[in-house]
Amino acid sequence: DRRTMGNLCFGASASDATTDKQETSNLKNPAAAEPHTELGKREHAHAHKDKHGQLVSDGDGHRVFDNAYYAAREEAEAKAQLMHKESAAADAAYKSGAKGDAHKHSVASKQHRHDMEQANLRAAAMILEPQGWKTSRKLDLHGLHVKEAEHAVEDFLKAYTSGVVEIVTGAGHHSKGGESHAKIKPAIESLLKNHKIRHELEHGAGAFKCHL
Repeated sequence: DRRTMGNLCFGASASDATTDKQETSNLKNPAAAEPHTELGKREHAHAHKDKHGQLVSDGDGHRVFDNAYYAAREEAEAKAQLMHKESAAADAAYKSGAKGDAHKHSVASKQHRHDMEQANLRAAAMILEPQGWKTSRKLDLHGLHVKEAEHAVEDFLKAYTSGVVEIVTGAGHHSKGGESHAKIKPAIESLLKNHKIRHELEHGAGAFKCHL
């Protein structure tokens, strides 16, 4: 269902970001955005499958994804940097009275924002679409940014009305600063509480078992 998947793959948009500075900071710092991996970690030759059958790095245990995923995230980061450069140029031009130049830079900034969002959408789709979440009753959020994960869980929960489902967030072992600095896991726990969904942690505190 491409329509449902389109919602489920929705990444951070202009309305999701509190400020442009925060958005750029997250893109520059994978731990802040917490996609559960590092940009550029592409060497599958130095990876192995863990006990859950997931490909992880031999060195640090981070989840490893296809090269296309990293390329999309890196494109989003590059577009974010260009977006802020054009935005700053627009502000400077406006203050100097060059309204024509300000408009030109503003249009360019909006285009870079659009391109950034599309790149992040592609990355999220690469994570979500192969999972078969509409029949598996399981959703794995590794590789997603926080807002992407929240949107994914919202759509996942709409697909089921009863029974038990599993949402894999990761325990936060690989988050910068350790588990106390994990972002996706507490965000999803808060979402489940807001929806009054009974849940408990399982798999070494890396997943939520939810009772609908």
